[in-house]
Amino acid sequence: IESGVGQWLQINLMWGLVNLLPVLPLDGGNVCRSVCVSISPFRGEDIARTISIAFAGLAAVYFLMNHNTFAGVLFLSLAVSNLQARR
Repeated sequence: IESGVGQWLQINLMWGLVNLLPVLPLDGGNVCRSVCVSISPFRGEDIARTISIAFAGLAAVYFLMNHNTFAGVLFLSLAVSNLQARR
C-alpha cells in the first residue's frame, strides 16, 4: 500500500508540474498566451505558439529519451498541433 500511495503522489505531482509548461493548450500555455498577447496584441498569439512548439519539442525529446512513450507522443502531437495552428 505504501508504494502505491507514493507512486500516486509522484504521478499527480509530476503531471501537475507538466501542466504548467508553456505549451498550448495546457494551463501554462494559456498563461503564456495571455502574457504574450498583453505585451504584443498583434503578434502575441504567434509568439506564444512559437514558445509552445519549442517547449513541446523539448519535452517530447526528454520523455522519449527516458522511455516515457505516452508523454513523448503527447508532447510531440502538441508540438505539431501548435505548428499547424501557427501557419
